[in-house]
Amino acid sequence: MKPLRAMVVAALLAAALPRASAGPVETPWVPANAGVMWYQGPDTVGIPANQPPGEPSGAWWLTRRIGVSPHVGEVQHLGSLFHGIYVSVGGAGWVNLSPGCLLPLKSPSGEIQPIYQTARDVAIAATGLDACGVEGIAYDPLLPQRVYVSAFKVADVSLSGANLDPAGVYVSDDLGTTWRRLVGGLRGNGLAVARDGAGPARIVAGFIQEHNGAVGATPGNGSLVISDDDGRTWRNVLLPASGCADAVPTSQRLTPTVAMRPGDPRVIYAGTNAGLYFSLDGGSSWTLAHVACGGVWGVALSPDGQTVYAGDHQGRVLKATVGSTSFSTLTTLGSGKVQDLKVDLLEPRILYAAMWDGGGAAVYRVDDQTGAKAQIGGALLAPVDRSEIPKPFPLDPQMRNGTMPSLFLGRLFGRLSVSTILRGVFTRAE
Repeated sequence: MKPLRAMVVAALLAAALPRASAGPVETPWVPANAGVMWYQGPDTVGIPANQPPGEPSGAWWLTRRIGVSPHVGEVQHLGSLFHGIYVSVGGAGWVNLSPGCLLPLKSPSGEIQPIYQTARDVAIAATGLDACGVEGIAYDPLLPQRVYVSAFKVADVSLSGANLDPAGVYVSDDLGTTWRRLVGGLRGNGLAVARDGAGPARIVAGFIQEHNGAVGATPGNGSLVISDDDGRTWRNVLLPASGCADAVPTSQRLTPTVAMRPGDPRVIYAGTNAGLYFSLDGGSSWTLAHVACGGVWGVALSPDGQTVYAGDHQGRVLKATVGSTSFSTLTTLGSGKVQDLKVDLLEPRILYAAMWDGGGAAVYRVDDQTGAKAQIGGALLAPVDRSEIPKPFPLDPQMRNGTMPSLFLGRLFGRLSVSTILRGVFTRAE
């Protein structure tokens, strides 16, 4: 793996940016795509093949969450639906760490598909991360080089949807160059890691649905899994019923967001498609803190661990004292779903919220003390014609009810990045 590691390190150094000074300078959003992130045919009928980056008709990037290392300079990781995981320094360019995942799902020649599939599987597994759908990203609070991901496999995809296979939770001790699996048998979604001092890591991973038509089976029909011993053993958790319909958009068994109080892994928040849950005893018992039949995806804790913020499917940003079920509305951003929340570590009273509003992507700066909000950097995207969008997971359920999914933020000192799923990653100086 030395040549790959050397290549990644060289690319990271080449991509490094000088830090911008913090402040309210309204610089525009700039595309930060690596040029190989878009999803091409011929394995999905109807997706334009070989479109150059930036072409609106063909730039299906399908990027997901952004993780920002708390230890190593400006290192970030980016998950994607089909192409595994990427790494960046500063967010200006991305290097793929899963080269086998860049191969199309199907062979251009159908006659050799079994041989091609075996070769592709071998290429994907070469790094130890044998899954190309990367959802959750988390960093070890004690070990600077250790990063975790939760993942699933895409077995097949067409205009009618996708078939997902289980993968699991993986860990890397070299910032993503090589991996080993900690637990398998699940379609990984939200992910968080915390430690109590130098004690063992508590790892919490959420589940994702098998396909768009129904909530898929999970181990023990659960909502998430928890390890209390650095990933050696795991226990399954089924969150209490919410009263929402047990369907993909409103199920408490789909857990896209997990957050833990820094330094206190007893406090866990789980954002589900039915609302927000919390545990104060390491996941043994759970309380439904806020019902939202349509989802709470944006969840963030204040740096002192005393306040929790939640963004729901009605465009509201809520806040409460940790452990309380009494939430107040800090602000309402619009009619779409708040996909992600981040607290500004330089100025903790400031939150960043990402959401789809009227079909276009937008990011807001929110003042925790006054509730004042301001869209920053201008509009990211014009509204997208949904009739032109292919339907691999997880677009279909959200498309049917008229909204767009999955806008995720990465917050660095002096720089903000956002993953827009369909048009790649944008970045701007703060």
